[in-house]
Amino acid sequence: MAEEHPVSIVWVAAEDSSRQPRETVLDGIDAVLSPGEATDHAAALERPGETCFVAVGVSGLVWFRQCADVVSDPPPALLVVDDASLAEAAVSGPVDEVIWQDAVADPERFALRVERAVESWSDSRHPSAPGFDPLVEHTRDIVMIVGRDGHLRRWNSVVETVLGKTGSELDDLEVRSLFDDADVPRLDDHLAAVTGGETRTIQLDVRTAGGELRPFEFETSPFVVSGTTVGVCAIGRDVTEREARAEQLRRTERRFEAVFADPMSFLGILDTDGKLLDANERACEFAGITEAEATGRQFWTLPWWSHSDTERDRVRAAIARAADGEFVRFKTTNIGADGEVVHVDISLRPVVRDDGTVGSIVVEGIDISDEVTANRERELLLDAIQSAAQSPDLGASLTATLRTVVENTNAAYGEAWIPDGDELRFQNAWWTGDSALESFGRQRSGFQLSRGEGLPGRVWETGAPEWIADLEAGSEARLPWLGEVDHFGLQTAVAVPVLGTGGSVLTVLMLLTDESGGRDDRFLELLETITAHLGAILQRKLTEAELAAERERQQRLLETSPVGILVVGSDGSVEQENQRARDILGVDDDRSVADAYEHEPWRVTPTGTDTPTLGESWFQKVSESGTAIRNEVYVVDRADGERLWLLVNAAAVGDDEKEIIISFSDITEQKRHEQALQNQAERVSVLNRVLRHDLRTHLTVVGGLLDRIAEQADVPAAPVEAIRQSLEDIEELSQRARRIETAFESDARSTFDLSALVDRAAADLVETHPNARVRVTEQSPPPVLAHEHLRLVLDNLLENAVVHHDDDQPTVEVSIARHDEGTVRLVVADDGPGIPESEIELRESGLETALEHSDGLGLWIVRWLVSKSDGDLRLEQTAAGSRAVVLLPVAPGAG
Repeated sequence: MAEEHPVSIVWVAAEDSSRQPRETVLDGIDAVLSPGEATDHAAALERPGETCFVAVGVSGLVWFRQCADVVSDPPPALLVVDDASLAEAAVSGPVDEVIWQDAVADPERFALRVERAVESWSDSRHPSAPGFDPLVEHTRDIVMIVGRDGHLRRWNSVVETVLGKTGSELDDLEVRSLFDDADVPRLDDHLAAVTGGETRTIQLDVRTAGGELRPFEFETSPFVVSGTTVGVCAIGRDVTEREARAEQLRRTERRFEAVFADPMSFLGILDTDGKLLDANERACEFAGITEAEATGRQFWTLPWWSHSDTERDRVRAAIARAADGEFVRFKTTNIGADGEVVHVDISLRPVVRDDGTVGSIVVEGIDISDEVTANRERELLLDAIQSAAQSPDLGASLTATLRTVVENTNAAYGEAWIPDGDELRFQNAWWTGDSALESFGRQRSGFQLSRGEGLPGRVWETGAPEWIADLEAGSEARLPWLGEVDHFGLQTAVAVPVLGTGGSVLTVLMLLTDESGGRDDRFLELLETITAHLGAILQRKLTEAELAAERERQQRLLETSPVGILVVGSDGSVEQENQRARDILGVDDDRSVADAYEHEPWRVTPTGTDTPTLGESWFQKVSESGTAIRNEVYVVDRADGERLWLLVNAAAVGDDEKEIIISFSDITEQKRHEQALQNQAERVSVLNRVLRHDLRTHLTVVGGLLDRIAEQADVPAAPVEAIRQSLEDIEELSQRARRIETAFESDARSTFDLSALVDRAAADLVETHPNARVRVTEQSPPPVLAHEHLRLVLDNLLENAVVHHDDDQPTVEVSIARHDEGTVRLVVADDGPGIPESEIELRESGLETALEHSDGLGLWIVRWLVSKSDGDLRLEQTAAGSRAVVLLPVAPGAG
């Protein structure tokens, strides 16, 4: 129902002041507006029924008429009059209520007249019938009153519940919006007919609160007020369940008609006593009787069940259960007029009346003979394959297959023959379920046939199955032991080859029956299917031993090999590895090399300039190019900081050469020993040079100066200072030598922020050499892992660039950047005279002779410490001066 709202009162003021409301009624008035303002206000109202307009006298009546012409839905109107003629004129005009001017002074009478004006306005737009609400609020049906304009005027609470809408949402709602769009044309025609005076019924789909469409059946009649049809009264009932039952009934009827006419089904109708009331043509034709001969008889006494008293009893008991209302289904056999026995899936479906009692029984039978046969054949095939596959050897597999076939078909005996060179030998594999035929099988022991001899020999030769329908009509050439066959009463024979790889005959199976008959193509097809699967099983069993032996040999080679071996697949994954590989690479036994490499990534770096890099997978370029790796040295930096030197060989193998075999040996100790020997040689060479050259030179200077002091009476200041400086140089040289010894006695490494280290070294250089200029550029390099005395490298490179400069204001440029994924590049460049070529060659060779030596230890220190940091040093001569390039490894985990 429509919701109740408080009524707002607007007083329309006339032109003269006498038309203003009196003070006694001002408290009940919400607004006083001029005629123009009142018109605008009325036109803007969304709910006209919630505002009552009050006007006075003739001017007020004129305003109400003007408002009705301008506003499409004029609000409730109350006219204040002072004579009877004006009151009569207002009755025919757009006024809902009149009140005498004297009554306005009484607030209660004024409020009552406002209420009557609103009710009168509402009734003119929402017609109602006496007693509407009490009659409809307790019904479960939809009750609606629809105006002639097609909009809702009244409704009961069921409407709100079904539609999921509030009263305010339903108020004046267009009724079309409540139904499916497809129903609107019928609805329009229906409303037109009812408002024309007809009473009708219509079924429409209503849009419910859940958004679904539900069918409702509406009984509609004209809604008449005071002799005038003002709308339509509609009572709607939800018929969802009725429609569902009707549709189910229609589907059942259609299905029954289709099934009853189905030429592939046996169908009939029984009464509850089991008498056949009707049967379809297919059922009668199969039994060889007419419909008239069948109807009226007890169903279990009819010819379909004549072959078995047991089946008759099953059918009678099933009908009794169906008569009690139970759906019954069972599998049975029927016999036809020609003696054919078919397998049938029978169902008895009770037909229940409205009162719950069973009126009849629908009986349906479906021929499932092919399905039964196919299922048996599938089971036979599965059993034969499983038996052969689970057997431990070739002979056991053949015996198991023969047993399965003989026990599940009409074959009486089966045996197997195995090619052996130029002979076909009886493999002591046979089976029979007849004890009388066991001696026949034992007599086969030791038999052998030549290619093409007898039935097994011919099948061995041709590789195709062969069927003998009548053994009695045969000869020794067809079956050499024909006399024995006749003695045991065997009638037919079939032999099928079991083929292996390339079409070779692995064995020949021969089956004998004690029944006469023609060629059974279905049975032969089943045997060919079994032998096709059996061939794969036997081929696998014949090669399993060889494969096992080969795998064992390969495994022994892998495990006993003194080198690490990895087998890498075409996708780059490690497929096989030996224990030595795990030992060399430091991988625990409970993990694989691939797993360790994936979760703790290492760097694998080639030491040769033309050596292939690892790439995205283990030596992928070897697989792509087919070029083998021979005795290449790779450096492996594991995630734990351990460095290994490996001597690696790798080659692609396989038909498509996508698989790679990698062998490697650990030469880390060898490399370290070589490095130690080289370092020792360099150390001895330098110390010899220091003692033999530098120290001797300084002592010579001291001696010369002392001679001059001795010759002169007065000692000049300059020579004395020179002596002092030389002595200081000797002391400095001694200290540097000690620092070198200290640095190279340690192999410890540390992680350094190279940028911060360079900044400190550059600041210290400028402090000791104020005229020097040092510019540093950085590109956010990661931390590096280097020798703990890495600072000596920076100090010596910077000092060398400044001390050996020929300008009073030397300039040094230092740049730090990431070189590649695993290294950081440090470049120290100056604009001086450069490093002599002989000096560069000397640093690279690491040796010194009596005729060729270096003037200082700085570059030697740099070279030693960079080497101990697993880095690389290059000295370059440029057009602007000289440049030292140092490559240092990125610290583990730095990214």
